[in-house]
Amino acid sequence: MTKLNRILIRGVMVCAGWLCGFAGVGGVGEVSAEPIRRFSVEYMSAPGCPARERFVSGVEGRTALARFAPGSPGVRVSLSVVRVESRAEPFSATLRIDGDVVAPRREFSSASCEELVSAAALIVALAIDPEATTAPRSEPSRLPAAPQDAPVAPRATLAESRQAEGPRLGLGLAGSLGITSGVGDGVSPVVALTAKLRRALAPGWNTAFWLRGMYSPGSAESAVGSASLTLIAARGGVAPYVLLGDVWSLEPSLTFDFGRLRARGESVPNAASDSAPWLGPGVELALGRSLCECAGGNLSLSAQLGGMWSLTRDYFYFRKDSPGAEDRVFEQLAWVGYAALGAELSW
Repeated sequence: MTKLNRILIRGVMVCAGWLCGFAGVGGVGEVSAEPIRRFSVEYMSAPGCPARERFVSGVEGRTALARFAPGSPGVRVSLSVVRVESRAEPFSATLRIDGDVVAPRREFSSASCEELVSAAALIVALAIDPEATTAPRSEPSRLPAAPQDAPVAPRATLAESRQAEGPRLGLGLAGSLGITSGVGDGVSPVVALTAKLRRALAPGWNTAFWLRGMYSPGSAESAVGSASLTLIAARGGVAPYVLLGDVWSLEPSLTFDFGRLRARGESVPNAASDSAPWLGPGVELALGRSLCECAGGNLSLSAQLGGMWSLTRDYFYFRKDSPGAEDRVFEQLAWVGYAALGAELSW
């Protein structure tokens, strides 16, 4: 083997070794160097919820591939938490993830806002890194972590602090359409608007106070003629124990009606008008189903069934020509029943 051949062989071996070494280093790099995802956060929370920094640290504490960068166009996270007192799980969250990482919009609820924010942080961490841990690391990440708030008080302390804030009140507005007896022959349509005030006493237990305005037209027939009747009244109610579930609610109420029932004669000579009081206690049972979050509150449908014991038993009549003679056209019922379907928006 000549000197020139030895030099060429050694050169080829050095080049081959260098290429093999470069390939080996490149292969290791492709396996271990995962891309760092920079994410920004738009965070809106209800009173009593953890601050944004705690949510950010919940994401970074579950994966080393997430780095918080305000205003970054990389991964954009939007978390909105609202509080709806009329539900068994009053805290409701809407989470959106888009940008470099896209995930379906998520809506979920919980009785604890701290648990809700932690669940949202886990969803974001898994969207960025499918191998993220389910719980934040106890040790600091190798990447700089966002500053954390002071430790959150245990749930019992949070409940005590809510009680110290005073009664938790909720407002509801509802409209309904139904049928009722007692306004003419058979049943008559009735339209109603209701304003409701709720007070949360415990998880799943509310009391409610409500006031409803009602309008119902009807008619009655007799052998002599007919009469058109109109009910304009109000119904007040108190529900001492409202049963609340995740979706369904059951609201039994004690009620009291007050208003006027007006009648006008028709198809008779010298037709006249008169009115009688509409007054009496009653009971009502309402079954509700939550549909969705709307206008910052909760939209639900309800079915109502109830009745009233009339304290007045007046009647309307046509006077005959002979003195003291009369022909009754309608007499108020002792028991009035009604049923209705309605929609309610509560905050």
